Amino acid sequence: MHNDDAEAQARVLMARAEAVMLSTVGPDGVPRTRAMLNLHSPRSFANLQHWLAGQEPWTVWFSTNTSSAKVAQIRAHGAASAYFCLPGEWTGLLLGGTASVVDDEAVKAAVWQPNWTMYYGEDGLASADYSVVVLRAEWAELYGGLSVRRWSIERP
Repeated sequence: MHNDDAEAQARVLMARAEAVMLSTVGPDGVPRTRAMLNLHSPRSFANLQHWLAGQEPWTVWFSTNTSSAKVAQIRAHGAASAYFCLPGEWTGLLLGGTASVVDDEAVKAAVWQPNWTMYYGEDGLASADYSVVVLRAEWAELYGGLSVRRWSIERP
């Protein structure tokens, strides 16, 4: 499989996956993995796709609670990975790199969804417990068809 084909397949997988698994490093050095909303899914977040298309390639965006363990783990040790998969098709994409908590209010507003008050309370976008996390991938592994395709992601 040519690298362009693998990258195209990876982007389709990112869009089709219902959820994305985010792994961070716990204080004891053991990975912590949890399911997150897949903001890259046009089916679930159609209104975000134009904004996401204008972002740096191979970045994965998440919304989360500021009070969550994952935010503390990312602030302490930014190493993280995201795994998108289609279990019924036995395909998956693992992206590894560095995650950070985004402080830019414009980014937080761009990502915000009105129904997220169920997670962040009536203060919504202004809630101190609303955070955005970005993972800037440095490498990728695409699994499927009994093979693995690996590549490095160059950043400008």
